[in-house]
Amino acid sequence: MNSLVMGRRIRVASAFLLVLGSIAVALPVRAEIALRVAAGPQADEIKAFVLATDESGPLSGLGPEDFVVTLDGAPIGPFGLTLPSTEDPTQRASIVIVANHEIGQPPTQPQVYVSLIERLVPGDFAAVILLGRGEISWLPFRSIDGGAHSQQIVNFLETGQSGIARIVETSILNFTNQSKRGLHHALAQFENSADKLPDGPKAIVNWSIPTRDFDRIIGRANQDDVSIFTRPLLERPEFVTQAEAQKAIADSTGGVAVAVGFGSGSAIPVIASWLKDGYQLTIPATVADDCDLHMLEVTVDAQVASAPFVRCDATPDFKLFPVLWNADPGLIVSETFRVTGMTSPAPIAAYSGKYSIGCNGTFTAEPGYIQPDEEICMRHMNSGEWGLTQIFIGGIEFAFRSSTSPPP
Repeated sequence: MNSLVMGRRIRVASAFLLVLGSIAVALPVRAEIALRVAAGPQADEIKAFVLATDESGPLSGLGPEDFVVTLDGAPIGPFGLTLPSTEDPTQRASIVIVANHEIGQPPTQPQVYVSLIERLVPGDFAAVILLGRGEISWLPFRSIDGGAHSQQIVNFLETGQSGIARIVETSILNFTNQSKRGLHHALAQFENSADKLPDGPKAIVNWSIPTRDFDRIIGRANQDDVSIFTRPLLERPEFVTQAEAQKAIADSTGGVAVAVGFGSGSAIPVIASWLKDGYQLTIPATVADDCDLHMLEVTVDAQVASAPFVRCDATPDFKLFPVLWNADPGLIVSETFRVTGMTSPAPIAAYSGKYSIGCNGTFTAEPGYIQPDEEICMRHMNSGEWGLTQIFIGGIEFAFRSSTSPPP
């Protein structure tokens, strides 16, 4: 586990943590306020992004006097305010789109990605990463200028081909490794172009997420001040691991998991609004320079949004549980294990079966928090051939299976 410490939001995991909160509360006249938080390392300032909208769209013209900020219920003193790019021309968005495609074919749902490019304005930057079977190709950052550069990006998204695209042959055969490699390539675009990218929000828009071993991705994203926007998956058992990973990566990098309607690009207005219309509050690091769980609360015009976060490592070490064979039918309890690798509390949730913190005989399926180095065990009912407990701690899956059959 990496020793560097970063901030992060609940339900997430990583050696470097950055936080997203998006608890929205209704405002009068069908408006709302939303909050996402990039907590950063303990020595760094905390960045909170606030998006306020009403029935006519995003609110503008807000000043420092319009925001009330509290931490754990106590008012925070002076904080910095950066206007969104729609109000400050020095603030421009830089995005990388990561899309799946078959070699020689256009990406999946190209119109969704093209619609995002079309919402950018001159001065913004965009790059594209395409993940094909055994191949990763990318178009380096191009400035949005309404001319040739913008058209090159659109053509690449619509066809998957470009005379200036760079291609890397890979030995990647499975979805998880391909997705992870694509995200690392996307982050490299920011690192290699840092000297030419403008001030302003930086983001990766990516629907393809690795299901494990994503802590280094989160660490790089947080170091580069890049938020990763993802989409939630259908609530079906076969998707639970990937869905939790998607939430973890979005939450821990200050991004948002946004629903995508097939062919409709319904996520694009939400992502574009966060990047173009969100106000940034810069809060001194000294208000939360420990490893405790904190709650940040922002009020605009009496409407409140809140986001919990920690600023240290809340990713546990992974542990593999072997299948328990020849189990008797009934309640099956796993061995007790200690949750290691963390320096901060981590969220815990059960998707099947139950867990017991302290393994004291009291089991629950309710979500909660677990402290570093606490002990835990899992339990499920095996009434047939197989039984399963599946829990997530800080976005990392721990699965315990039992079978009434002998080993194969």
